Amino acid sequence: MVYINQIDLSKEGLEKNKTFLGRVFTSTALQDASKWFDYYNCLESFQRKPDASMSLETFLKLLTEDATIKLQLASPEPFEIRYGACFSDESIERYAFVEMPYSEANFEEISKIYENCFGRALENEPISHPSLIDYYHSRIRGLP
Repeated sequence: MVYINQIDLSKEGLEKNKTFLGRVFTSTALQDASKWFDYYNCLESFQRKPDASMSLETFLKLLTEDATIKLQLASPEPFEIRYGACFSDESIERYAFVEMPYSEANFEEISKIYENCFGRALENEPISHPSLIDYYHSRIRGLP
């Protein structure tokens, strides 16, 4: 069974989110996970750009209480787990992303990290919006 949700982690506290991000980013158990940093500086460009000079350690030091942090499970992409954190550092927006296929192994690892960091079972979190389930089913019905 697929657990579908979009969880806003922004209000979970900075230290818990730093721990979660660090563990997700460094997990070797996540299969086929892509991990990267981007930035957006409106004085340079109108597009986000890869931030090759950013490290996890620096991102975690700079991460602020007002960051936007989301965990997406099979939504909006039905076959992916996505995690993203974004915050403003002066005039620059900084991003960290982790994306991976939605598989039983990846869900179990994310769930284990989530429970360890936030003290709750991921699969018991309330669905953020009831229409996510319908949207998921409409997306997979439209696939060959």
